[in-house]
Amino acid sequence: MKTSIRRDHSDPRRSLAVLLIVVAVSTAACGRPGNPTAPANPTGTSSPVTSSTTSEVTSTPAPSATGQLDGFLTGAQRMDRQLRDTAGLINTGFRTSTMTFTTTMVKAIEAIDPRTLVKTVPAGLPAAFQNQVYLVFSELAARRYAFNPILELEPGRPIDRDSQEGKRVLEGLSHGVGPAARFPADLAAARSLARSEPPVPVAAPNSRASAEVAVRTTYILSRNGGCGTSGGWVQTTPVPLSWTGQNGGTIGGIPFRADFRPGEGWQVQLRAC
Repeated sequence: MKTSIRRDHSDPRRSLAVLLIVVAVSTAACGRPGNPTAPANPTGTSSPVTSSTTSEVTSTPAPSATGQLDGFLTGAQRMDRQLRDTAGLINTGFRTSTMTFTTTMVKAIEAIDPRTLVKTVPAGLPAAFQNQVYLVFSELAARRYAFNPILELEPGRPIDRDSQEGKRVLEGLSHGVGPAARFPADLAAARSLARSEPPVPVAAPNSRASAEVAVRTTYILSRNGGCGTSGGWVQTTPVPLSWTGQNGGTIGGIPFRADFRPGEGWQVQLRAC
């Protein structure tokens, strides 16, 4: 059975057998670093004036990949705040033996979509840099989809904590705890790496490097939100990806197909279930 997940945000309550994502990979170039202003010469000294002159040397910071990753890093930090705020809101729905989730809570969950970050990931990143970006992305996905069991419930209906529904909610929410705890350090590591890396030659939107961004992020989304899952999966090590043809291959042993549509980006199908 195949279902799909699209950037136009189809109903998140449905389990996903085949994940589909359309990706427009960012092609923004790194901004030019500004030259720091040299400090003004001190005045009011009693030193004699001589005929010799000295010239101050102004150092220019080496260009880095920070500008190219700013969209992703800023978006990731913003999504972290959304997730924390939503978790706090959801906590207000718990009582001693029951839990109740309002329409407001459901809308707050649905407003968080990790797929919106995909287009901010430049294609063609060096391996170590790429792995750190996908680690951060997977932590956000792991936390967002930990809320999935709540979306399966009728808003406003009290749920017994010891019922099957209640246990599924509690299990799902527990999947987001670990990723949330490690996120600040991993985001900081990504920022540090961006400052230390030179600007990346960004690959064309229709290139294989751009396709791999779509495939890898779709895989992360599938591990966290597809096939009835509820978050918790974090990509701490690289996942093998191989191409067996012009438009297909496997990632983590799972077959995929990737097709490029001008003006839309890459459309990826992952046969995950």
